Amino acid sequence: MTKDVVALVAAEPDVGSVLAGMVEAGSQWRVESAAGGGVLRLCDEGGQIVVSVEVPVLVEVVGELARLLGPEVGEVEVPVWWVEVRGGEFWDGSEVVALRFAARIVERLGGTVWVGDPEYVRRAT
Repeated sequence: MTKDVVALVAAEPDVGSVLAGMVEAGSQWRVESAAGGGVLRLCDEGGQIVVSVEVPVLVEVVGELARLLGPEVGEVEVPVWWVEVRGGEFWDGSEVVALRFAARIVERLGGTVWVGDPEYVRRAT
């Protein structure tokens, strides 16, 4: 099962913020592109996917975040950029790597990290 983390960021992610997230996730990982450039993957030395980062999507519809992620994100104002980070299905600890990436990008751009459990929703300051 994959471990999804969503960074809901206030500003459009740029190359610098994505790279900072990747370094925070772990500088030892190899970077690959997939889906015609729509997905970046961090892989271990054996080629196993640690995390996948999807291309950011702008969400502008009021109520869409609560509909998709639940009421715990109802306070997040739109427009917001949705950056989905998926932990590798077969890589132990991938959820921690995904959370590190998301937390770093939120730290740089402002926003919220969603991890699927209201107790762990984290707001950047």
